[in-house]
Amino acid sequence: MRWIDYIKDRFFYLISVLLFFLFSLWLFLLFQVPFLCQFLFFFFAVILFLFWSLYDYFRKKQFYDDLMSKLEKLPDKYLLIELLNQPNFLEGKILYQVLSESDKDMNEHIKITERRLKNFKEYLELWVHEIKTPLARSFLLLGKKQTELEQALTEIENQVDQVLYYARSETAEKDYYIHKTSLKTVVNHVIKKNRDTFLSDKIQLELKNLDRTVETDAKWLEFICNQILQNSFKYRKEKDAKITIQAIDTKDTVHFMITDNGIGIPKGELSRVFEKSFTGTNGRLGKSSTGMGLYICKNLCDKLGHTITIDSVSGSYTTVTISFGKNHFYDVIDE
Repeated sequence: MRWIDYIKDRFFYLISVLLFFLFSLWLFLLFQVPFLCQFLFFFFAVILFLFWSLYDYFRKKQFYDDLMSKLEKLPDKYLLIELLNQPNFLEGKILYQVLSESDKDMNEHIKITERRLKNFKEYLELWVHEIKTPLARSFLLLGKKQTELEQALTEIENQVDQVLYYARSETAEKDYYIHKTSLKTVVNHVIKKNRDTFLSDKIQLELKNLDRTVETDAKWLEFICNQILQNSFKYRKEKDAKITIQAIDTKDTVHFMITDNGIGIPKGELSRVFEKSFTGTNGRLGKSSTGMGLYICKNLCDKLGHTITIDSVSGSYTTVTISFGKNHFYDVIDE
């Protein structure tokens, strides 16, 4: 708080004091008060006025400067009241009380919202598990023969999984289990799940160097791999489609790579593929897409401490790489 701002705020008060001094001077002259008495009165009045003004200014300046400084540095502005000391002047006390009541009311609303979101998430997960049962039974009733109905059911199952993992990604720290996981085992589970698509669409599959163990959550990694494969299936070439899944070992990192020779991604869109609901050019060319798959994959990788990147050339290939660090514990990020 600047001195000039303080003076402007108390302008009418200062004018009142000045008028009081002028009125006092007029009375002293009217009643012919000795000059020494006038001088002593005005001297002590001015000293007292200046002392009180300076005291009032500096105590308010200290409070408001501290308030603005903490407000600027604090990433979560709503926590401001927790860091403030209660002021010793009336306006500050009123402001402090208003902020305290607002903070208390906001926390109550947040608790209510969190409770509603938790209930919704629990219901959503229950619904997903319930709907997956008839889906599984439908697959069994269809038998081993690939049909358009089975492809539709597979797509429904993938979309249901996407909803489930999106809901869980908001509270990943409550649903993860990081342990040594075989990449080969994960890949085999995902391939088995999609074997009919590989066969019916005549997609070549090449596996390389997958006898690697990484620190991750196997269930979540399977979901991520499946989402990447779904994109490869969706944006494949009509003829000679091929997918290569491999691992490359370096000193500090294991790079897990899924490469397809599909239609690729335009260079200008590569930086946005992990954005929420981003579908890009490919998603608008008759290919049904929500733009959520890669967003969820990126979200899960970030929370599990992995790095996911994409390299692509339009009309040539797309490679998705998940990098796992070696010999350290992953921190699950609580966002």
